[in-house]
Amino acid sequence: MPTERVALITGSSSGFGLLTTVTLARRGWRVLATMRDLGRREKLEAAAQAAGVLDRIEFLALDVTNAEQIAALAASIAVRPAPLDAIVNNAGFAMAGFTEDVSDAELRRQFDVNFFGAAAVTRAFLPQFRRQGTGHIVLVSSISGRMGCPGVGSYAAAKFALEGWPRR
Repeated sequence: MPTERVALITGSSSGFGLLTTVTLARRGWRVLATMRDLGRREKLEAAAQAAGVLDRIEFLALDVTNAEQIAALAASIAVRPAPLDAIVNNAGFAMAGFTEDVSDAELRRQFDVNFFGAAAVTRAFLPQFRRQGTGHIVLVSSISGRMGCPGVGSYAAAKFALEGWPRR
């Protein structure tokens, strides 16, 4: 009998993260559904319950901008008996605002979550994938990472960075 596949998904409390979590669980995966605030898990729990897959999902706190939390999670997952098969770097948000209206702090926050967060999570789990000899990494981007639009330049810039980041 094949072993159960395990995926870690960032930003699972809503949107594509929620949909990906439920879809993978329906397909037989064990899903480590991470989110910054576990208090926001109700929507995912309801969707998983409705799909009959709540027992295939483990809810874990993870702020992709917190290096210590990322390292601790990677260490705890590395000692589990089942290998981690995939990471879906989905955590992110879109900030609207024209260039002159976006503060440096807002721009940094956009990059910290949408680009640096995905990079940090990826780098934290690469040693485990190398030890295992296998593992898949998915970086969730956007058409905005290829073609920016007025009013969402900060979001587009962070997604452009994700698109251009070397994956090997």
